[in-house]
This record gives sequence, C-alpha cells and structure tokens, in this order.
Amino acid sequence: MQTLMALEQRLQRLAFLLHGDDALDTDQAAPKIAPVTDPASIASRLQKLEKSLQAVATQSSSASELLRLREWSTTSVTRSNCG
Repeated sequence: MQTLMALEQRLQRLAFLLHGDDALDTDQAAPKIAPVTDPASIASRLQKLEKSLQAVATQSSSASELLRLREWSTTSVTRSNCG
C-alpha cells in the first residue's frame, strides 16, 4: 500500500513540476486517500494513476519522451534477460 501512495505522491510532484499546480487535468485535485486494502479499490486507484500519468504525458512533450525512454529501457532489459 505504501508503494501505491508513493506513486500518487510522485505523480502530484510531477504535475507540480510541469504545471506549477498540484491539480492534474481533472475536475478536482487528487483527494488524499487513506490506505485501503480492498483489491477493487487498489485496482481503481492504479487505473486512476495510469490515466493521470497519461494526461501528464499528453500535456508535456518532455514527460512523454521520458515515458518512452523508460518503456524502451525496460523492454531492452527484459529482452537481454530472455536471450
């Protein structure tokens, strides 16, 4: 659960860095959510994080490029470990 909360905080920091505002391009700022152990709630939060990250990438070419580089490096490491 701490990992999920850390991801949420990192995304808020990234949005602040790029836009000077901690609110992502949503109706309202991400609410402060207390830890929940319900798998459905966790999955929902992860989906929301993914959507928010894509919104940041759409708004910022730098963030988009960093995500592409991260995806490429992850794919490269996975391929080298398989062969």
